[in-house]
Amino acid sequence: MKTEKKVPAECVLFKEWFDNLPFSQRRGIKQIIADKCEIQLTSVDNWLYGRSKPNKGYQVLINDAAQEKIFNV
Repeated sequence: MKTEKKVPAECVLFKEWFDNLPFSQRRGIKQIIADKCEIQLTSVDNWLYGRSKPNKGYQVLINDAAQEKIFNV
């Protein structure tokens, strides 16, 4: 029997925002977020796909990099 993992709400918000970006901008914004947070691109992918969630500090940096309010922090 396979149990489904619950995806953190922060990841859902981040993924919804990311999916609404034009395809041509996605790679660039992922790199900007990784650079701003001083992390690897794989960590950004982990947040997007619900494997881990960004903590409050990273959420502030993501909002800053995106130049809009994705998270309520």
